[in-house]
Amino acid sequence: VDTGPLRRHPLGWSFGVARERLAALADAIAAAHAEGIAHGELTARKVLVGASGKVKVLDLGAGTVGMREEIALDVEALGALIYLAMAGRLPPEPPDADDGPRTARPPDLKLARPDAPSPIAELVLACMHRDPSRRPCSAREVRAGSPAERAGIRVGDRIVGVNGSEVESLTELQRIVGQLAVLQREAV
Repeated sequence: VDTGPLRRHPLGWSFGVARERLAALADAIAAAHAEGIAHGELTARKVLVGASGKVKVLDLGAGTVGMREEIALDVEALGALIYLAMAGRLPPEPPDADDGPRTARPPDLKLARPDAPSPIAELVLACMHRDPSRRPCSAREVRAGSPAERAGIRVGDRIVGVNGSEVESLTELQRIVGQLAVLQREAV
């Protein structure tokens, strides 16, 4: 068998390997979210990693359709899986809801792996934020190695302009970025 659950594979991956495999995982979850499907029960056992590094998500179609809470759970689980892949262990459990308000900070990857790049550690913190409304809105925002991450844009940042053009909405930002991509392809 060339495929096994994420937990069975060597963990504490190098940053390059983790970025590649976790980007594939984030892309799969983001594609489901784009179709209005949330997994809702994403765990290391439901993520298979082949010998070649190919990532597969099990039970993806079994999730709830279009539920914001389920998507927030997927994003939190993705943060936990990033932590697992980078630190070699699952993050510490959050305080029990019966203990009062969930005010404790989410797990800090830098404590488990001090050499973790700051953008990845910040991404884990954002994904596992105790307040689901403060997590990234979808797995698309989570993709490590994305152009936004390489540019230093972090979750919660507001883009007000691109190359001298003011940005008033997400639609306008998408239009400007699309135009820049066309210009970049034409220049090659």
